[in-house]
Amino acid sequence: FKYKDTLFVRARSERFLLSTDRVYSESVETTIYLKKDSIYHPKLTLRYLPLREQFSLIRNDQGMGAASFSNTYHNMDMAFDLLNWKIGSPLLDISNMNIGGGEKPVVFESKNYFREARFNQLQGMNTRNPLLLLKDLSGAYGNSREFTTQEVARHMRMDESNAHIFLMNMSIGGFVDYKVDDRVALINDKVFDYYLNMKKVRDFDVIQFVSKVEEGNNAQMSLEDFALEIEGIEAIALSDSQKVGLFPYGQKITMHKGLDFDFNGRIAAGRFNYWGNEFKFSYDEFMIAMTDIDSMRFKVLSFEPNSLGQKYLVECKTVLQDLTGELLIDKSNNKSGKVVYPDYPIFRSAKDSYIYYDKPTIFSGVYNREEFFVRLEPFEIDSLDNTSTSGLTFEGTFTSANIFPDLNQTIGVQPDYSLGFTTETPPSGLSAYGGKGKFTSILKLSNEGLRGDGRIDYLNSVAISNEFFFFPDSANGLALNYEIDEKTGAAGNPHVTNTNVDLHWEPYNDVLYTTSKQSPFAMYDAIDMRGTGTLAHSPSALNGRGLMEFLDAETRSKDYTFRNRKFSSPELAFRVRANPTVDWGFGIDKAQGEVDFDQERGFFNLKDPADYFSFLANKYICYMDYAKWNIPQKSINVKKQGGAGAL
Repeated sequence: FKYKDTLFVRARSERFLLSTDRVYSESVETTIYLKKDSIYHPKLTLRYLPLREQFSLIRNDQGMGAASFSNTYHNMDMAFDLLNWKIGSPLLDISNMNIGGGEKPVVFESKNYFREARFNQLQGMNTRNPLLLLKDLSGAYGNSREFTTQEVARHMRMDESNAHIFLMNMSIGGFVDYKVDDRVALINDKVFDYYLNMKKVRDFDVIQFVSKVEEGNNAQMSLEDFALEIEGIEAIALSDSQKVGLFPYGQKITMHKGLDFDFNGRIAAGRFNYWGNEFKFSYDEFMIAMTDIDSMRFKVLSFEPNSLGQKYLVECKTVLQDLTGELLIDKSNNKSGKVVYPDYPIFRSAKDSYIYYDKPTIFSGVYNREEFFVRLEPFEIDSLDNTSTSGLTFEGTFTSANIFPDLNQTIGVQPDYSLGFTTETPPSGLSAYGGKGKFTSILKLSNEGLRGDGRIDYLNSVAISNEFFFFPDSANGLALNYEIDEKTGAAGNPHVTNTNVDLHWEPYNDVLYTTSKQSPFAMYDAIDMRGTGTLAHSPSALNGRGLMEFLDAETRSKDYTFRNRKFSSPELAFRVRANPTVDWGFGIDKAQGEVDFDQERGFFNLKDPADYFSFLANKYICYMDYAKWNIPQKSINVKKQGGAGAL
């Protein structure tokens, strides 16, 4: 049979059934040519339906028919039931018949596949392994490989019929090529390879592809480039010793020459997992080229031991993204892991990769990945199965949405098991928010956010905290100490101090808010004012809201402006008394007010004609609209603006 005028299939049999509508034989030696390579089977059923242009090869499970297909192009042995080809089509279909229900798997196996259990299984209940018998046979005849059934029977002390059965079984396993009609067997290299594998002096692999599908084809091979697409593969073990396994997306891979194959999916390598597309496994180099890695996750040993005194594996909470690189599984001549190379597996990234902090669990995703990220330089990680937690580091550049200038940092595993850093600023501090302020001391990045343990300088104020939280548009924290230096001039402000205040800084609105918690603000040093509430510090003014207590008086307002030696409000409540031991003498519920400490006066204008002044101790009210508080004299003058008289 030909494909595009080139010999493609050659079938040999002693007997073919030929008719106008079919060609049929139950014992066909078949070779499918793939350029200089081939797919070979010693005994198949062939069926060709010329009217349908349908060509089929059927494998059975009896005698030589149970042997696997030998594929030298893909370097595999293939155990499947049915090969279908529409004459002239560029595709070959490979499947199992799945008679009687169930998913009978198709198995594709590396020609270098070996497991000790399989070697031992060959021996069964016999006193010696049959492969050792074949090896001894060859040695007894001067390392000859070709023997008749009689010679085998004589050497192994069995009759010819048993020798025939023995050689048939060995042929099914691919250990001999047995010409049944001639009763001549050729011992294959596989016998000696298995022996050397058991002695651990020869390299081998454990690569096997188990394909299970509910219906349809298990695989299709293109006749244009001989790419073999295999479906229904849940997992692939590449190395037991290095713990490397693959989990293809859609359970699909594409096989190429020499057992190279492509796939999309997940790679598990020791404690590391990689998700992505366009992964290319090279058998000879025993590595995977990883063109498009969506993400890399990994586990690390815990910092502290458990109750049994043992450290345990913890999933790192950070994902590395947008990678390209390669995974070196083991040395190329050590696929079996017969020699221990603790540096393997090795992952090498080939370009910059990124860490983002935009998870909803991190302050509701406030750190937008377009502006807030760590860019990692190309890196290499060895010993993927036993990397130490402290030794797992990356060099990178932190870009913080203009909170701080870009910082070159060593990225490592943080106490919360995310990736980040802990660093100390220069003694002069770091410019914050484009120069709106400055932060000095310890800066930390992790899944707990961007945090600072140190000092914020803003205008003429200083806040000190062991935990500031920096966000792209603001900063929050509990300031253990807070102070605003006195400032004179038109936009001046008083000296202010407090401890344990809530801080909220909006640098791009040019305002820093502080709210008292356990103690009031100390303001206007000589006056000894105590303020309970919130201050808003900006370049133009110090504003605030809350309760102000001073000089046997108090005010309440939602809108204060505090200047260097006075304060005012468009609407406040005021009351005053002669000393702290007596009742309040005078009060105003709602007035425009100003208190000037240089003039030692307070001025209050009622805003509503319906409002009044209250002489609280006297239980008296008056409908005046202006009051002047004379601080040294502890007196109040009230009057009607434009009118006469005062009380």
